[in-house]
Amino acid sequence: MLSPLLLKGKIVNRKLLLSLCLLFINVYLSADIINSVAIVRPESGEKAGEAFSSVAIWLENSRNESLAETFRFKSENSGFGSGFLVEGEGNLLYMVTNFHVVSQSDRASIEFQDHDGNSTVLEACPVLLADENRDLAILLIDRDATDLELKGLSISADMQVEGTDVWTAGFPGFGEDPLWQLAKGSVTNRKARTSELSVNGLEYVIQHSAIIDSGSSGGPLLLENPDKKGDYSVIGVNTWSARGRDNTYFSIPAKNLVELINEAGHSLNTNSDTETLKEALADSTLRFVSDFSSDEDDYQSHRIYFSHELILEKGWGSYQALRKTLGDTEKEDWDHYFFYISPYNAMKESVYGDVRRSFLDENEKRNIHLVELGDIVPHASGFSAPVTFSVNGSEIKSTWILEQGMWRISELDVEISKAENSKKEDTQNDGLLRNIRGESSIAITPGLNLSYFDNLFYEKDNPVLSGGVNLDLEFYSQKVFGWIFGVGLNQTGNLMFDMNGGIVLLFPLSLSEGNVYLTPRLSATVGVALDVKSIADFPTILLPLCISAGVEMSAGKLKENLFWGIEFTYTKYAFLMSDLSDDSLKGLRPSIYARWFF
Repeated sequence: MLSPLLLKGKIVNRKLLLSLCLLFINVYLSADIINSVAIVRPESGEKAGEAFSSVAIWLENSRNESLAETFRFKSENSGFGSGFLVEGEGNLLYMVTNFHVVSQSDRASIEFQDHDGNSTVLEACPVLLADENRDLAILLIDRDATDLELKGLSISADMQVEGTDVWTAGFPGFGEDPLWQLAKGSVTNRKARTSELSVNGLEYVIQHSAIIDSGSSGGPLLLENPDKKGDYSVIGVNTWSARGRDNTYFSIPAKNLVELINEAGHSLNTNSDTETLKEALADSTLRFVSDFSSDEDDYQSHRIYFSHELILEKGWGSYQALRKTLGDTEKEDWDHYFFYISPYNAMKESVYGDVRRSFLDENEKRNIHLVELGDIVPHASGFSAPVTFSVNGSEIKSTWILEQGMWRISELDVEISKAENSKKEDTQNDGLLRNIRGESSIAITPGLNLSYFDNLFYEKDNPVLSGGVNLDLEFYSQKVFGWIFGVGLNQTGNLMFDMNGGIVLLFPLSLSEGNVYLTPRLSATVGVALDVKSIADFPTILLPLCISAGVEMSAGKLKENLFWGIEFTYTKYAFLMSDLSDDSLKGLRPSIYARWFF
């Protein structure tokens, strides 16, 4: 979020001048480095669009319009990250980025920008090799596809000591657009080891204080040549920022990148050799049999066998089935992970669980064998091949594709849950869900009321018909259960001010296939009221005890925020510091109101 800049007085103007000078210095120093850093946009294709569109529809039916809009955007836009050029063997040129930037695709567009706003885009660059555990990916660049003089950055795998100045470069998002950024910090832990970042092939990461913002993932962590300003070498790949801590960022060491670059060269040399491809396929399928025959449930190591084609086609249905088996706390945790952190990884883990369970026999044992490898044939991603397994005595067909330099499953003839397409079913399946965990809201509710009091105190035995206004402020954690605080001004024979607080419950329903919402409402409050003038000619303090029930509706573009309805409130007043009976004042109050969530 941007804050407005207010310029007042000469002091601020001097600071502004200093900032502009510093900006000029940074631009000068980064004049060369920007030519080797680029914006990487994965080309996810139709399957990603269909998957996220299905999630958006489900969220609409669950009355979470704001989150549905996020997934509608995901269905149309694949996002972007950063990357940088390095030289390969011979005349090869690679673009390095993070695996999670291109996890859902085997091709990406690469855009180079300069400080004058000019850009050059290279379309459909193939992902030559990717490593999910090390979160690294390498794309192949065609030098002849552009007039730019592209030059790879040098790499230094030397260990840096704490306190060394380092720079991060990339194109983090500014709104929905990438914006060049070169930021300075220092190494704060040269060998950071944490359980969360401990995976196969990644012994440690570099912890530093140079900013890594969203969108700059995959950019280089740089060390400046002390003898030549503006000359940098890559010592890491920018990947993570720590939540809940300031100035704590992590980059993958350059030594891991060097290993993957060497593997990429080997992969490129063997991808055109059918015999070598078949050997690699045999090796992958045999490792798959070994891993999935084991009782060891190691998702971090075994997830590598599933193609993004399979995940995007089956993942949402698999996740829907999974969440139906979870308790409330587990469901909240999973939903938070799916909807706010990584829907793709949540879908992948769901599919992984489905596949492992499908290989169990009635004794919960796994007996899996490789039966036959079919012929390798051309495929959209490069190559594919049919593979047959024996699972607990039955033949299981599968299709494997060469994706991101590795053989992975794109089709598997086992039971994986399908997504529910019916909007009506989606709403019924999730019951009263209004908002996923992490969404909270406040509502303001103004209303008018017409009150009917059995008023023995004011008018002896004659009931009183009167009116008033009320204003409530409501706090919700999920727009289903919340707290209500209100004030009112009512005419009850005399003027009465009241304040109250209590609890409120909403029971949201969906009509007309999600276009109209109908919400029964129930609340209970207790408060304090001041009657300005009583029969004794002095103010009287009362305790109003209220039970309210009503119904509200909403529709159209504002259906997530604006509701209107009618409510009936039964109120019984207890008198303080009075000998009068508690039964001396009670009434029924119908109200019409509007309620705005924000």
